[in-house]
Amino acid sequence: MCPTILFEEHFSNNHRQWVESANDARRLAVTDGHYVIESKVKDAGWYTYTTVPVAITQHQNFKIACKTSKIEGVNDFLYGLIWGLKDQDNFYYFAITGDGRFAVIKKQEKQFMSLIPLSLPNSVNKFDAVNTLAMEKEGEQMTFYINDIFVGQAPFEPLFGNRIGFIVYNKQTIAFDDLVVTVQIK
Repeated sequence: MCPTILFEEHFSNNHRQWVESANDARRLAVTDGHYVIESKVKDAGWYTYTTVPVAITQHQNFKIACKTSKIEGVNDFLYGLIWGLKDQDNFYYFAITGDGRFAVIKKQEKQFMSLIPLSLPNSVNKFDAVNTLAMEKEGEQMTFYINDIFVGQAPFEPLFGNRIGFIVYNKQTIAFDDLVVTVQIK
Protein backbone atom coordinates (compact mmCIF):
# COMPACT_ATOMS: atom_id res chain seq x y z
CA MET A 1 0.00 0.00 0.00
CA CYS A 2 1.15 3.48 -0.82
CA PRO A 3 0.39 6.62 1.24
CA THR A 4 -1.36 9.32 -0.78
CA ILE A 5 -1.82 12.92 0.29
CA LEU A 6 -5.55 13.56 0.69
CA PHE A 7 -5.29 17.06 2.16
CA GLU A 8 -2.42 19.49 2.61
CA GLU A 9 -2.53 22.98 4.11
CA HIS A 10 0.40 25.33 4.64
CA PHE A 11 -1.64 28.53 5.12
CA SER A 12 0.06 30.51 2.37
CA ASN A 13 -3.46 31.83 1.64
CA ASN A 14 -6.99 31.05 2.78
CA HIS A 15 -8.39 29.29 -0.29
CA ARG A 16 -9.98 26.61 1.95
CA GLN A 17 -11.92 29.30 3.80
CA TRP A 18 -10.78 28.67 7.35
CA VAL A 19 -12.80 30.83 9.73
CA GLU A 20 -11.26 34.26 10.24
CA SER A 21 -12.81 36.44 12.91
CA ALA A 22 -12.03 38.49 15.98
CA ASN A 23 -14.08 39.39 19.04
CA ASP A 24 -13.64 39.71 22.81
CA ALA A 25 -13.38 35.92 23.23
CA ARG A 26 -11.14 34.81 20.34
CA ARG A 27 -9.18 35.70 17.24
CA LEU A 28 -8.81 33.32 14.29
CA ALA A 29 -6.63 34.36 11.36
CA VAL A 30 -4.54 33.04 8.49
CA THR A 31 -1.42 35.17 8.84
CA ASP A 32 2.29 34.94 7.97
CA GLY A 33 1.96 31.35 6.71
CA HIS A 34 0.18 30.08 9.85
CA TYR A 35 -3.32 29.69 11.19
CA VAL A 36 -3.36 31.56 14.50
CA ILE A 37 -5.90 30.89 17.22
CA GLU A 38 -5.90 33.35 20.08
CA SER A 39 -8.24 32.19 22.82
CA LYS A 40 -8.75 35.27 24.99
CA VAL A 41 -10.85 33.87 27.85
CA LYS A 42 -9.11 32.71 31.03
CA ASP A 43 -11.44 29.91 32.09
CA ALA A 44 -10.63 26.23 32.62
CA GLY A 45 -13.64 25.04 30.59
CA TRP A 46 -13.23 27.53 27.73
CA TYR A 47 -11.95 26.37 24.35
CA THR A 48 -11.87 27.62 20.79
CA TYR A 49 -11.81 25.29 17.81
CA THR A 50 -12.08 25.48 14.05
CA THR A 51 -12.34 22.79 11.38
CA VAL A 52 -12.72 22.18 7.65
CA PRO A 53 -14.17 19.10 5.89
CA VAL A 54 -11.73 16.40 4.77
CA ALA A 55 -12.92 13.23 3.05
CA ILE A 56 -11.54 10.65 5.51
CA THR A 57 -13.57 7.47 5.97
CA GLN A 58 -13.61 4.99 8.87
CA HIS A 59 -12.48 2.16 6.63
CA GLN A 60 -9.26 3.81 5.43
CA ASN A 61 -5.96 3.83 7.22
CA PHE A 62 -4.95 7.48 7.58
CA LYS A 63 -2.46 9.82 9.19
CA ILE A 64 -3.03 13.42 10.32
CA ALA A 65 -0.07 15.62 11.23
CA CYS A 66 0.51 19.29 11.95
CA LYS A 67 3.05 21.67 13.41
CA THR A 68 2.14 23.77 16.46
CA SER A 69 3.93 26.87 17.70
CA LYS A 70 3.01 28.18 21.13
CA ILE A 71 3.20 31.97 21.02
CA GLU A 72 1.97 32.87 24.49
CA GLY A 73 -0.45 32.07 27.26
CA VAL A 74 -1.05 29.67 30.11
CA ASN A 75 1.16 26.58 30.11
CA ASP A 76 -1.11 24.03 31.78
CA PHE A 77 -3.97 23.81 29.25
CA LEU A 78 -4.31 21.81 26.05
CA TYR A 79 -3.98 22.76 22.38
CA GLY A 80 -3.70 20.58 19.28
CA LEU A 81 -5.45 18.54 16.58
CA ILE A 82 -9.18 17.90 16.39
CA TRP A 83 -10.64 15.24 14.07
CA GLY A 84 -13.80 13.27 13.36
CA LEU A 85 -15.90 16.30 14.25
CA LYS A 86 -19.60 16.16 13.53
CA ASP A 87 -20.67 19.13 15.66
CA GLN A 88 -19.72 20.96 18.87
CA ASP A 89 -20.70 17.96 20.98
CA ASN A 90 -19.09 15.09 19.02
CA PHE A 91 -15.38 15.02 18.16
CA TYR A 92 -11.90 13.77 19.15
CA TYR A 93 -8.71 15.68 19.91
CA PHE A 94 -5.01 15.02 20.49
CA ALA A 95 -3.42 17.89 22.36
CA ILE A 96 -0.40 19.00 24.37
CA THR A 97 0.25 21.60 27.06
CA GLY A 98 3.03 24.16 27.28
CA ASP A 99 4.39 22.42 30.37
CA GLY A 100 4.90 19.16 28.47
CA ARG A 101 1.82 16.97 28.94
CA PHE A 102 -0.51 15.42 26.36
CA ALA A 103 -3.91 13.72 26.20
CA VAL A 104 -6.29 12.15 23.70
CA ILE A 105 -9.93 13.01 24.41
CA LYS A 106 -13.31 12.09 22.96
CA LYS A 107 -16.29 14.38 23.37
CA GLN A 108 -19.56 12.54 22.74
CA GLU A 109 -22.99 14.01 23.42
CA LYS A 110 -21.46 16.77 25.60
CA GLN A 111 -19.44 14.28 27.71
CA PHE A 112 -15.61 14.31 27.70
CA MET A 113 -13.85 10.92 27.96
CA SER A 114 -10.09 10.27 28.07
CA LEU A 115 -8.86 7.80 25.48
CA ILE A 116 -5.33 8.46 26.75
CA PRO A 117 -5.31 10.33 30.08
CA LEU A 118 -3.14 13.39 30.63
CA SER A 119 0.45 12.08 30.59
CA LEU A 120 3.97 13.51 30.70
CA PRO A 121 6.15 12.12 27.87
CA ASN A 122 9.71 13.33 27.27
CA SER A 123 8.97 14.32 23.67
CA VAL A 124 7.10 17.64 24.11
CA ASN A 125 9.16 20.79 23.53
CA LYS A 126 8.00 22.89 26.49
CA PHE A 127 6.64 26.40 26.88
CA ASP A 128 6.80 28.77 23.88
CA ALA A 129 8.11 26.08 21.52
CA VAL A 130 7.37 24.31 18.24
CA ASN A 131 6.00 20.74 18.29
CA THR A 132 4.80 18.33 15.64
CA LEU A 133 1.72 16.24 16.42
CA ALA A 134 0.84 13.16 14.38
CA MET A 135 -1.80 10.49 14.75
CA GLU A 136 -2.12 7.39 12.62
CA LYS A 137 -5.02 4.99 12.21
CA GLU A 138 -3.95 1.52 11.14
CA GLY A 139 -6.62 -1.17 11.21
CA GLU A 140 -8.35 -0.96 14.58
CA GLN A 141 -5.57 0.99 16.31
CA MET A 142 -4.71 4.70 16.67
CA THR A 143 -1.06 5.58 17.34
CA PHE A 144 0.07 9.02 18.51
CA TYR A 145 3.43 10.75 18.04
CA ILE A 146 4.91 14.00 19.33
CA ASN A 147 7.98 15.22 17.42
CA ASP A 148 8.16 11.82 15.68
CA ILE A 149 8.38 9.97 19.01
CA PHE A 150 5.72 7.40 19.95
CA VAL A 151 3.66 8.55 22.95
CA GLY A 152 0.64 6.23 23.01
CA GLN A 153 -1.99 4.02 21.40
CA ALA A 154 -5.73 3.63 21.72
CA PRO A 155 -8.32 1.51 19.94
CA PHE A 156 -9.78 3.22 16.88
CA GLU A 157 -13.27 4.55 17.54
CA PRO A 158 -15.73 5.41 14.74
CA LEU A 159 -15.58 8.98 13.45
CA PHE A 160 -18.55 11.21 14.25
CA GLY A 161 -18.02 13.34 11.15
CA ASN A 162 -15.49 14.34 8.49
CA ARG A 163 -14.06 17.60 9.83
CA ILE A 164 -10.50 18.18 11.07
CA GLY A 165 -8.76 21.21 12.50
CA PHE A 166 -7.42 22.70 15.71
CA ILE A 167 -8.45 23.29 19.33
CA VAL A 168 -7.06 25.71 21.94
CA TYR A 169 -8.09 25.76 25.63
CA ASN A 170 -8.08 28.69 28.04
CA LYS A 171 -6.05 31.87 27.43
CA GLN A 172 -3.40 30.95 24.82
CA THR A 173 -2.21 32.00 21.38
CA ILE A 174 -1.12 29.13 19.15
CA ALA A 175 0.03 29.09 15.51
CA PHE A 176 -0.69 25.97 13.45
CA ASP A 177 0.93 24.99 10.16
CA ASP A 178 1.75 22.11 7.83
CA LEU A 179 -1.53 20.21 8.30
CA VAL A 180 -1.25 17.08 6.17
CA VAL A 181 -3.65 14.14 5.88
CA THR A 182 -2.50 11.00 4.08
CA VAL A 183 -4.48 7.82 3.34
CA GLN A 184 -3.39 4.33 2.38
CA ILE A 185 -4.43 3.43 -1.16
CA LYS A 186 -4.48 -0.27 -2.01
